[in-house]
Amino acid sequence: MTDDKKPKPMNIDQMNLELMKLRVTDMPSILEYAHNVGGFSIVPTNQGMIKSHARDAMKEQTGRSMTA
Repeated sequence: MTDDKKPKPMNIDQMNLELMKLRVTDMPSILEYAHNVGGFSIVPTNQGMIKSHARDAMKEQTGRSMTA
């Protein structure tokens, strides 16, 4: 393993522990940012709204064709 990929020791005295306390929760779903390394924040977009409207329209059209 190369030196840049080896874990580095952390100095607890230099960390802002009060700030870290504010970023801890029992319910990660209420956080406004990704709560793990591989996580990503979910932000509503226009594309998602368009897809949602299209999906609703398809459901409605399917319902109409099934009852006709």
